[in-house]
Amino acid sequence: MGRGMRVRAVVPADLTGLLPGCQEHPRLERELHDPAATWARASMAHWGVCGVAVYDEEELPVAQALICPGLNLPSTHPLVQWSKLPDAAYLLALVTRGADDDSGPARVKLLVQGLARHLHGQVETLEAVGRHSAPTCLEPPVGWLTHAGFQPVDEFRADGCQRLRLNLAGTVRWRPELSRAWNLLAGLVPRPVPPAEPTGRQGRRAG
Repeated sequence: MGRGMRVRAVVPADLTGLLPGCQEHPRLERELHDPAATWARASMAHWGVCGVAVYDEEELPVAQALICPGLNLPSTHPLVQWSKLPDAAYLLALVTRGADDDSGPARVKLLVQGLARHLHGQVETLEAVGRHSAPTCLEPPVGWLTHAGFQPVDEFRADGCQRLRLNLAGTVRWRPELSRAWNLLAGLVPRPVPPAEPTGRQGRRAG
């Protein structure tokens, strides 16, 4: 088994094996892990993926980011309160396992880089919502998102949500920084990050 971590694309069949992380939203938690959910099918139809995940050397997920078109956001998601852009993808949920102030931002940056590889040329921006305090899987820390290149779009709403936007064309400037992110995550000698690939592909090869 190879050492280090890998960023892979997530397709609907992979959702049942991802990290739980939205226990504060039980109904939405079930929907996030449902391969037949409307948001997942819409994401596949639009972009060929419904998110990306970081896997460790034991092939276990340690972080994941799920996306969907704006019109397919679940009705209870905080991003529904803002107008939708036709040329944007929306960050539906972001979960990390055992992340701290160092590994959390680095993992998020890898996730966003993986999303950018799939979405570049298909949409112009990635929209998200975050919080400075009491973050959730739906509203990750604002600082983690800005570390990955997101910029605030609106002022805080009354409920403390901050809307942010990432220009996908700008992600190309991150490539020289990826080795430092891998060092933070895995403690290994820097190595090139392999292209994101569907998580189900490895299982098919093994069979």
